[in-house]
Amino acid sequence: MGTSTLMQTEQEHLHKMENVLKKNGYSTTRPRREVLRALLVGGASAARLSDELLESLDRATVYRTLTLFEQTGIVNRSVLNSEIYFELSELFQPHHHHAVCQLCGRVIDIASSELELALKNAAADRGFLAVEHSLELRGYCSYCQ
Repeated sequence: MGTSTLMQTEQEHLHKMENVLKKNGYSTTRPRREVLRALLVGGASAARLSDELLESLDRATVYRTLTLFEQTGIVNRSVLNSEIYFELSELFQPHHHHAVCQLCGRVIDIASSELELALKNAAADRGFLAVEHSLELRGYCSYCQ
């Protein structure tokens, strides 16, 4: 993916964030843009995001921003490796699951339409209407095997 495509995607995501915030009565600020840009690289714990952004944002600002993003549907929160993990919601990226390395903690996104269909069908076969789901695989990444 070229630099101009990455810039375009970032601009599209920033515009989408602005719309969500505005719809919910919030403005777009420099700290909110910085947290979104950090999340565009990939999901992370609040502590890791705070460490990454420490030169420009204080820890409390990062945590407040993540709370606001969760309340407005910009991010999803989950628990991976006993740590609270934030990543952009399905407004910004396709639905996916996670594989978590038990040694290094690396989180690998797994997107599979076949898996989604199998989960939907398995639930329906049992008379269950699933409205949301998550799946976490635990094991060892290719670096730690």
